[in-house]
Amino acid sequence: MLNSFPGALLARLATGLVAFLAAILMVAMCVGCSDGAPAATAPPSTETADAVPATLESTPAPTPATAVPSPTETIKSSTPTPEPTAAVTLQPSPPTDVQYVSEEHRAASERVFALVEELIEELGHREAGSPEELQAAEHLKERLDAIGYPAEIQPFSFEFFDIARYMQTRGENAKVVVESPMQTEFPGLPLTTTPAGGMDFGSLVAVGQGRSEDFPEGGLAGNVVLIQPGDVALDDAQTLRTLLEKVSAAAEAGAVGAVISGNITGLNRFAPLLAAESTIPALVLPAGAMGEQLASMTGAGDVTVSVSIETEEMRSQNVVAELEGSGDGLVIVGGHYDVVPQTEAGANDNTSGIAIVLALAESLADQELPFTVRFIAFGAEETGLFGSSHYIESLSDEERASIKSMLNFDVVASGDLLAATGEDGLTELALKVAAKLGVKSENQPLPAWASSDHQPFVNAGVPVLLLYGPDVSRIHTPQDLVEFVQPERLGAAFLVAEGVLKYAEFPK
Repeated sequence: MLNSFPGALLARLATGLVAFLAAILMVAMCVGCSDGAPAATAPPSTETADAVPATLESTPAPTPATAVPSPTETIKSSTPTPEPTAAVTLQPSPPTDVQYVSEEHRAASERVFALVEELIEELGHREAGSPEELQAAEHLKERLDAIGYPAEIQPFSFEFFDIARYMQTRGENAKVVVESPMQTEFPGLPLTTTPAGGMDFGSLVAVGQGRSEDFPEGGLAGNVVLIQPGDVALDDAQTLRTLLEKVSAAAEAGAVGAVISGNITGLNRFAPLLAAESTIPALVLPAGAMGEQLASMTGAGDVTVSVSIETEEMRSQNVVAELEGSGDGLVIVGGHYDVVPQTEAGANDNTSGIAIVLALAESLADQELPFTVRFIAFGAEETGLFGSSHYIESLSDEERASIKSMLNFDVVASGDLLAATGEDGLTELALKVAAKLGVKSENQPLPAWASSDHQPFVNAGVPVLLLYGPDVSRIHTPQDLVEFVQPERLGAAFLVAEGVLKYAEFPK
């Protein structure tokens, strides 16, 4: 889960990334202090990178709110934000003397927890795009088939940015390349990667803060824009949205690429967006001195540059099964089944969510509901919500309009309560059902840096409900183990979701 603004700068690489970026900053400052003509940026020394202290911020606690952001307020993410490791204070281990609120709660908890244990053993490690992920998808299909559903595997491809290569080569696969008046390069941070594989050279045009009134009267056709917005906090959602809006405005004016430079902060929580919707590639230079150098070059004459962001195409797949109902409406029940590289089987993130999806598929199999339920195990969530994005994009306008709601389960089995967030009506209904069951629950939005597979549905105008556990301190780490899974949270999420689907007030 919690594919962050991205979704998975690997935690095991986070320390090195911070050191690398800090080294770039030091080199850039030295370049900026040179006495005149720009020179090629030399790679930072190993000694410099190793000397930089690298500590990560602890995970911010969710704050109360009434609904998830609207489509214009949230950006899709791709490679997850580095999850805190050594610097984070882990939550206590779950108590051994679990208190169930009812025998129904106990039975549901034990049933879903047993399913989690089975899936951890059966699915194993399943990184997005790997043969193991495909094997896991085939196993999930077999399970759904055995319940009585004619499940299908829905393949898709996605563009993958190799963060390991980025660090090992000090920015070889993400850079601004200057062709003339001299040949030099500036390593950058990928904000978007569309189109994949880089772009042709174009003339660099400095457009100040990137407001539409800063654009030249003749437009930006064929140009690469240099945007200098001043302070840029890369760990702030609003800042990232604003940057993408500036890039989109430049694209509409004809620009073929964008370079962003300023006073950069928040590097230790930044990761490439990659899946952000943009028609042109864009990079953030991690030092204002780099941008000033480029700006001074444009003042001296024509500057030819390209924004080079190299990706590779990978394959993944969703698993889809359907319970046909008596009405025309469609409800999506889903969760992702892939894991990040640094975990074994992702007990909480997200074997817990997939276990609930399967448990719901089994419990509803002999029910006649007034709407069709489509159960989906999404692939490649951790690398950019690619499975859920592909699914919603694969639908016709008519099919998309028929979706009444989407229920998503991610990182469910942790924390001292069941967190619910989403469309106001669905969230209120979930809290009402939880209260009737005696289950402790609250309306808690996700942290600002996080997202999950409900987001593409939000972007498509579909009402969503996300159920999750508010303790995310162990996800994306080797500590995401079954011993830290809290059975009572699994049972609570299952009963609440089942109750919501059967509730008279549920939209049909």
